[in-house]
Amino acid sequence: MICANDFGRKFELRLGEICSHSPSGARIMSYFNAYHGIKYDFLDFWIQKSDSGTAPCALCRYYSTLMICGEPCDKAELEDFVCMLSPSVILCDAEYDFSDSYERTCGEIMTYKNLIAPSETEQSIHRSLSDMAYLKKIYSLLCRTDDRIAPNCFEDYFLDLSHKIRHASAEVYSIYEGSEPISTAAVTSLSGSAAVIGCVATDHEYRNKGLASSLVYYITDRHMKKGREVFLQREKKIGLYEKLGFEVCGTWYEYKKIADGSIL
Repeated sequence: MICANDFGRKFELRLGEICSHSPSGARIMSYFNAYHGIKYDFLDFWIQKSDSGTAPCALCRYYSTLMICGEPCDKAELEDFVCMLSPSVILCDAEYDFSDSYERTCGEIMTYKNLIAPSETEQSIHRSLSDMAYLKKIYSLLCRTDDRIAPNCFEDYFLDLSHKIRHASAEVYSIYEGSEPISTAAVTSLSGSAAVIGCVATDHEYRNKGLASSLVYYITDRHMKKGREVFLQREKKIGLYEKLGFEVCGTWYEYKKIADGSIL
């Protein structure tokens, strides 16, 4: 049975239980906490319950992106529900059969086992505000270093991230050269039990100087001391994470909808 958010305390507690200690769960809870208690057209939450009343699976829709956490008690029911919602993107930690409508990519989920400090000189790390000017510089850096990020999508990035930063559901850190960021990393999702690191980028001319390692170490150490598990999702083999003590602990999946023979 798929149960919608009724804004009650019982739903909140069950959602928190399902989403604890998981990168997908941290992503869902970051939205739940950032927009808590108010009904929005672009945001929905659901829990799938078994016949016995247990709730092993949670879902969150943010605009046309659907996030799934946990193992469903009825996979066929869940897949039918997803087909009805028809999201453009599905993010999850489990494999589903959406082959007729979606193209799948996957990668590794990593978490720290024994955190190792980088050998490079410690850098001066700045925590970015939710201010547009700050985040525009960060977004420009991301665009310069990753051709998958579209320069014309800054508004969506800013509206999402700035709101989450203001509600303690995300964080952005950077290293500056003068007034410009040259390396950045973010806690893209933050919950009471877990933090997910993403958007790690360094300008091409400043690479191989330990800047990204310093940022990832700083963020991980900060949240480890607060009792949170720290995860990152790796698509390509990037050796710095193993050097910091991260190990593979699972697989993430992303499904992108196919329309008229092309991926949206």
